[in-house]
Amino acid sequence: MPKLTERDREVQRRPRIKQAEDETTERFTRMSKNLLNYPLARDQRVPMQWHRDRHGCYADLPGDDRIRLLLPGDAAASLRRCPTAFDINMLLSISAEANRSNRAEVSFDSRAALLATLSLAPIAKNLKRLEAALRYWSVISVEFYKCWYDVKDKQITFELQPPIRSYRRSQRFVVKLGEQWWKLINGPYFEAVPLPLPAYPVAQNIVLVSLVSHSRSYSNGADLTYDRRIDAFCQKIGLSHRRRLRAALAAANEWYQQHTGQLIPRCEHGRIRFVISKPIISYQQLIPELADADAAPSEPKAPWRDRRRSEPTTRRTSALPKERQLSDEDGYYHSMWEFPNGVLVDWDDANEQQRQLIRQVGG
Repeated sequence: MPKLTERDREVQRRPRIKQAEDETTERFTRMSKNLLNYPLARDQRVPMQWHRDRHGCYADLPGDDRIRLLLPGDAAASLRRCPTAFDINMLLSISAEANRSNRAEVSFDSRAALLATLSLAPIAKNLKRLEAALRYWSVISVEFYKCWYDVKDKQITFELQPPIRSYRRSQRFVVKLGEQWWKLINGPYFEAVPLPLPAYPVAQNIVLVSLVSHSRSYSNGADLTYDRRIDAFCQKIGLSHRRRLRAALAAANEWYQQHTGQLIPRCEHGRIRFVISKPIISYQQLIPELADADAAPSEPKAPWRDRRRSEPTTRRTSALPKERQLSDEDGYYHSMWEFPNGVLVDWDDANEQQRQLIRQVGG
């Protein structure tokens, strides 16, 4: 075995890059609940059967034949694979920056700065993975066959276009998200997801599915999800051997604990359910309109505001939320509150300002 040089030892001592010292808020992104209900990450070693037609290449996602991966006919053979946990993390990290800046085109100081958001060092292996992920999300489309929930709570067939429109390196590293993906991460049917997600695909999928599993109040602020068949659950998260489920659940719970939450599985009679304490997220950061509403009112700056104040005022009932009954993928219905800005929340996830508005309509 060759002897390690001092330089080799130094490389091994710095496998990760620390976050910026002034970074005080946790990173998170909006993510469509449909994508949480049907997680895409799989191990690269999972065998896939690709087919050709006049449009290009396609293959069903291992574990769920309702989801199909689509590639153009001229796509490189290396792209004929499932999304990995790294691919998902990288895409969501870019989306988080887009949410923060409220722009579909975002820039980083360099590719190393983008890797740093995932606490990864800019070594050759990680830079190669980053380049592969960017190329992958620039060409891959995903079809959800009659399992995508639309705004009317109906299951439809939906084709997700490539999330990344373009990327380039100039003075800064610039990534532009596709218009469809930009609308999804800013749409009303979303879940706030802390980042980064687990690096192991099965653990990552458990986290995503559990974050949107239909649940009811349990105790001490925790929720209890409805049970599923263990075999069906394993298939959904891309796990082919049930004996590996315990380790994946432990990894998912570790992620929850790192983000102020907890995930406790309960398995009995071939079924599984979870006791969940979701991560605590500041919705004032997630929804800029609410942050503005919490701020102290400013004095009017324009004369026309004074004229409006002299007129009779009426209560703006349009600012109040409306109750909606929505079902999850298992067919269970639960109440959600839709605000005028399109945001959907349930009572447990609502902040104090939202709850005051819900109380005004008798919620």
